[in-house]
Amino acid sequence: MPIYPAHGEGRDISCPICSTGWLFDVVQLPPLRERQSDIMLMAEHFAIQMCRELRLPLFSRFLPIGQKETLLHYAWPGNVRELKNVVERSVYRHGSSEQPLDEIVIDPFQRHPAEPPAPRPASGIRHA
Repeated sequence: MPIYPAHGEGRDISCPICSTGWLFDVVQLPPLRERQSDIMLMAEHFAIQMCRELRLPLFSRFLPIGQKETLLHYAWPGNVRELKNVVERSVYRHGSSEQPLDEIVIDPFQRHPAEPPAPRPASGIRHA
C-alpha cells in the first residue's frame, strides 16, 4: 500500500512536479500478512477503540489462543481496513468485555454448512 507523505525541505523544487514546493515520496509498506507482529497490536488497538465507542469496559484478556491463531493465519487481502472491520464486528457482536472474544467473524456472509434435516417419525401406515 503506497503512502504519500508530503514535504519540501531541502529538495530541488525547480522540477514541474515540485513547482508548488511540495515533493511526494512513495513509501511502500508490505502487506499485513507479511507483518505478523503488527496484527495483534493493531487488533487490540481496534478492540479498545470499539469498546470505548460502545461504552464497554476494556477487555482484561482480549482473545483466547485459538482466536489469535485465526487472526494470525488469515491472509488479510483487505489489509488493515479489513482487520479493523473484523475486530469491530466481533466486539460489537460479542457485546461484552467481561469475557474474552470467543468468536472472530472474518466473513459475516459466509454460509455455514446446512444441518441435515431431522428424521421424520415413522408412521403406522403401511402401503401395499
